[in-house]
Amino acid sequence: MIRDDFISDATVTLVLVGQGTWRRKHVDWEIASSIRNTKNNSRTGLLGLLLPTYSAQLPYGMNSSVLKYTENGSVYNPYTISPRLNDSIECGFAKIYAWPTSPDDLHQWIHDAFQRRKTCLPTNRRDSFSNNRTEAQTHWRD
Repeated sequence: MIRDDFISDATVTLVLVGQGTWRRKHVDWEIASSIRNTKNNSRTGLLGLLLPTYSAQLPYGMNSSVLKYTENGSVYNPYTISPRLNDSIECGFAKIYAWPTSPDDLHQWIHDAFQRRKTCLPTNRRDSFSNNRTEAQTHWRD
């Protein structure tokens, strides 16, 4: 429905990632719709972009070994980005970047995501969020 009614002509979905983005059901739904190939709409490319305010915080008890690096070298916590975006990064369909230093960088990343959408299959195995996650939840875990 989202894909058919609102983003049918999209070719790349760019997910702006802040501290609480992963908690939002609509973000989850948009990503799920974007990477689904339907008879009316082909899947879009996907990329994550960490907002300048994003911080790779480690909740109490979480080991720093879970931290990962964006394509352009910034640290992020995969458990504080959308689970569905993380799945797509892990399978090679999507990439994640820190905030760009130039418009040319962003242009290239979007182009690369556009090209990847035809060469790699995304992972879309998760059930959709039925509700937003609460502010008390600092991260997700499988």
